[in-house]
Amino acid sequence: MNNICKIISEGRYKGKRFYDESLYDGAALLPLEINFYFKNALNNNYKIFVLNCSCNHNILIPQNDLIFLEKMLDCNEDTEIYTNHNFSDEVIKIKEFQYFDIKQLYNIAIKKNQIGSLFINPFLEKNFYCFNVCLVVNKDFDLNEILNFKFNLIKVTSINEYKNIDNLISTFFKNLYNLDYTKFKDYFVTWEELKQTRPYDELELQERKNYNNYCRNYLDFTQNNPHINVDYMEKELDILEKKWFDKEEELWDVELYKKLHFKKLCMHFYIFHEILLSDSIFFTNFLQIMGGVKANFDEYGGLKIDENELQSYSLEDMFNNDPYQLFTIFIPVFQWGKK
Repeated sequence: MNNICKIISEGRYKGKRFYDESLYDGAALLPLEINFYFKNALNNNYKIFVLNCSCNHNILIPQNDLIFLEKMLDCNEDTEIYTNHNFSDEVIKIKEFQYFDIKQLYNIAIKKNQIGSLFINPFLEKNFYCFNVCLVVNKDFDLNEILNFKFNLIKVTSINEYKNIDNLISTFFKNLYNLDYTKFKDYFVTWEELKQTRPYDELELQERKNYNNYCRNYLDFTQNNPHINVDYMEKELDILEKKWFDKEEELWDVELYKKLHFKKLCMHFYIFHEILLSDSIFFTNFLQIMGGVKANFDEYGGLKIDENELQSYSLEDMFNNDPYQLFTIFIPVFQWGKK
């Protein structure tokens, strides 16, 4: 797999990873980038545990729901198909149970700050829904606390600590090698659902208006007085921005937001410690391919890569912007509150 990744040898991005988007899509890049993610975790003195689980319930998912969950839908084009599907009572019950199971893990991650990231990888065990759990944890993490949890859907049967990243990628994340065969693609969170978590008009918040008004005054003043120190105005901007964000967090129904995500029957990646994303940046030739910058060609008509005119991406961008379906919920939690 490493032959799809080139290390930039010179220029301002020397040492960074490069992928040719004319040859490889997001599904091809993902396993390798996950590999770099875990290497970065180990380099920052984290430990990696996989909780191998078996199902702890007897709820069978009806065949028509299994067929639907396995469909490859486009979240931009097929939203109506998804929202019009009526899941069975069995699936709805499993979704509720999963919400409570993931919430237990989330709560300990937030309250004790010992879990750097949490990954849920679902599968069918003898036709019953189940999932394994991967934890990236710091030195203070107490594994016994997780083992004492009473999960609804799973029971932990064994635990592996991974120091060999290649083995981890080939076992826990084997679905990433062929996303077409992933059985659970229930990753849509529609715009209508998200709007329910913010039961107010964001544009009408007085704190936001105060911030926007001060921004306009700041820009006008700095343009008309380019040599005057404006540190005091920038400090005021920071204060007003914090008031705006605090008000948003106060009004935001974060519990509903979590419930919408935790109930999804798909792979889940939650990142709690920002340092784990510190080596998640890579580069592609997207700008040249799409004509954003001038493309140069070699004597054989092939595209020459100008390493000073590249598009930067990150692991987070792959999940949020990639047109290929990655069938997962990926959220850096440090960005959306600690309630």
